[in-house]
Amino acid sequence: VHPSWRGAYGIRVLERVMSVLNKLQLIVNKSAGFHVHVGRASFFSLEELRNICANFGKYEAVFDSFVPESRRGVNNKYCQSHQHKFSWMSNRQINKAIL
Repeated sequence: VHPSWRGAYGIRVLERVMSVLNKLQLIVNKSAGFHVHVGRASFFSLEELRNICANFGKYEAVFDSFVPESRRGVNNKYCQSHQHKFSWMSNRQINKAIL
């Protein structure tokens, strides 16, 4: 865990870290990985949070395509699919409940 890196400086540091990890030919297994939290300096408004939730639900399959199958859907006990949890609801119903 590392403190926050911000802005262009943070991107440069992240690029350097990834470059070093690649040069060392480090790999991860199913129990370890690398992730980045993306945020902003101020809090999100309620409307912004609703839009984030609605869009995440709508595009969850796209987000899943970035990760190994072992971390998708119901395969990961720490982060389960929203689509699976709410499979009894249509996307329209989920969006209406959120928005």
